[in-house]
Amino acid sequence: IGLKCLVAGAFLKPEQVRLFHQYPEVEWLGPVLEVSAVLKKVDLVFSTSRGIREAMTAGRIAVVANNIWYGGLVTPQTVAKLSPNSFMAWQDGLLWADQIKKDLEELYQEPARMQELAAWSATYGAQNFSATQMAEATLAVYQKVLGGQS
Repeated sequence: IGLKCLVAGAFLKPEQVRLFHQYPEVEWLGPVLEVSAVLKKVDLVFSTSRGIREAMTAGRIAVVANNIWYGGLVTPQTVAKLSPNSFMAWQDGLLWADQIKKDLEELYQEPARMQELAAWSATYGAQNFSATQMAEATLAVYQKVLGGQS
């Protein structure tokens, strides 16, 4: 469908990285320390957990997928299902290339929907993933583990 793919990350095996070089539409970035610069270059982000939160806060369309499972697009209709497990897509569905292709084709055939979804992502991210909210959520985890001690 004419997409350019930027792949970032540090934990891929050399044979996995070699696969990227077979496809001119895939650019391997390697480890990325400044994610915001990459987010400015893309329309959508395939990730999990923190990557999804960063993508949404940057106003990018987020797609939950890890190396095994595919959770799909984060939308107003799916966020309640995907967010409780930290956007990890555990056991949502195996990575089926046909399903991913179908989802992307449908998305890219509707530019207005892409703009609406990106705007919703930015709003949702700002409302739910501010630095203060994330710090408070992290503190709550530590307090729970420590039995309410601060």
